[in-house]
Amino acid sequence: SSSSSSSSSTSSALQMSSSAQHASEEMYPRLLNSASLCANSDTCSIENAESYLREIVHVQSGCAAGTLSGNKICNDVLGVSDVVANLRRKIDKGAKKEVRTFWDDRQTEWMTLATNASFDIDENSS
Repeated sequence: SSSSSSSSSTSSALQMSSSAQHASEEMYPRLLNSASLCANSDTCSIENAESYLREIVHVQSGCAAGTLSGNKICNDVLGVSDVVANLRRKIDKGAKKEVRTFWDDRQTEWMTLATNASFDIDENSS
């Protein structure tokens, strides 16, 4: 039941990141771990991935601004970049899937309308 434990850690990390306060330095490693799990999970929503991405970018902007300089959370640039890239890939893939689903649904509607219209024309011409 690793999926249930990963989803519970995902929700607790998101509750932490969606609160008025951003992730503390002590909580940041857990946030990164949960974000990485989300990025690589089929069960983590696009909305959750976006929340993780926002939180990580917020903390990393503190590193870039120098407000967290010398801090160990700013030192793992490659690890953070990897998590951010995976979250962005998941978000992009999810957005494309939503658009594809939308247009697939419209095509089905058009085919139904066309079939019904064709049937109506055939009935009226006989």
